Amino acid sequence: MRRNPSFPGGMTLVEVLVTSGILVILISLVVVLLLRTKTAWQASATRASSRQGLQEISWRVAREVQGSNPTFLTDGSTSGLEAFSFVSARGPSGTFVTDDQATPAWQMHVVYYLAPGTTRLLRKEIPRDFAANPTLLRALTQAELAAACDGQGTLMSAAATRLRLTPQADSATAILEVHSQATNAHGGLDRQSRRQTILVYNE
Repeated sequence: MRRNPSFPGGMTLVEVLVTSGILVILISLVVVLLLRTKTAWQASATRASSRQGLQEISWRVAREVQGSNPTFLTDGSTSGLEAFSFVSARGPSGTFVTDDQATPAWQMHVVYYLAPGTTRLLRKEIPRDFAANPTLLRALTQAELAAACDGQGTLMSAAATRLRLTPQADSATAILEVHSQATNAHGGLDRQSRRQTILVYNE
């Protein structure tokens, strides 16, 4: 019985090879697209995480510095330090402490700094008994600030590359600058910076 040529019983070898080649190309394109999408997503996630970290640091510094006094700020950049300090009236629980006259009851010097030669942003508290020794109620000297940058303190960020708090002489404000650098899963660098004006309102 002869087979009807209009209805072939299978594919020829050439057709199989051509079909296989097309499928391989399509699969390769899909894989490349998925890899690029994953890379873009990871880069976006790294950038979002860095941005959130910078915002959290800026908000915390702003909240603390606002409760200080412009005369108590020390800008370490004048001595080449990635550091600054201020006097704080926040107690151990984080609440703002006042005396009977509702004026700030100063508790400590607070230092934010980049550990020398690293990207580690640290926060250090130096408790003071200002009532017993009123002469300590002042801005730290450059030498005192440098001595405080000893690698001790609470880690605020492991990816900071620049830190500066610059008091503005013509107003009760200070400019905060924080820069960071993070590496995504594919070795790409994500650099971010944040600049914020902080009102220092205590008199």
